[in-house]
Amino acid sequence: MSDARDIPSLAVSDIENGRLTPGTFLSQPKVCALYGCGRTVARRVLRELLEEGYVNVSLDPLAGSYVVAKSSDEMVMQGIELRAVLETYTAKKLLEIAAPQLIVRLKRINLELLGYILGNDLINAVIMNRHFHLYMIEAVDRGPLTRMLGVLFREASFGRHESYKSLDEAFAGCCDHAKIIDALELGNRKRLMWLVEKHVFGGFRRCGSKSTAKRDDLNP
Repeated sequence: MSDARDIPSLAVSDIENGRLTPGTFLSQPKVCALYGCGRTVARRVLRELLEEGYVNVSLDPLAGSYVVAKSSDEMVMQGIELRAVLETYTAKKLLEIAAPQLIVRLKRINLELLGYILGNDLINAVIMNRHFHLYMIEAVDRGPLTRMLGVLFREASFGRHESYKSLDEAFAGCCDHAKIIDALELGNRKRLMWLVEKHVFGGFRRCGSKSTAKRDDLNP
């Protein structure tokens, strides 16, 4: 039997890892069976999944109370746009608090990313890339809006955006980070905004999004 405190995280992990695929029906009895918990815990798990956007209320009363949410093309694009807005906002605010220790920390994270790339460790390279972006965002804001956008990013294939298909892609991302750090260190706001937006949209373009092609024409 799983620890009741861990079950919501286990359910989220099962959805994000594809064990519970979009369209899968969930109910209290099914959650009880999957995670070996009681109905009280199952109700809490389903409520949290609903609040965080992982499931929707089912329209089929015979199939189950909830259904694992699907990502529409519109929602994916909404997530991309909001990710760019959040990160450019973050970059602008970072200019106001760009203390030496913050710059040093960003450089250290990027060097760790480079180390994993040189060691042919793509899995940890992805993790360090994610850590780089989260550190920038959390240095500026840990408030409810950021958390809400985080939910939308997950629903909009956020994890897929932060994945690499090859070490060459990871190295290109590492180079983008270095340029962002340089612009931040020099206080070049215009270039910083452009680099961050280009980097965010470029990540989705690597995943095959056709709707970001227009961003190629952006110039600082």
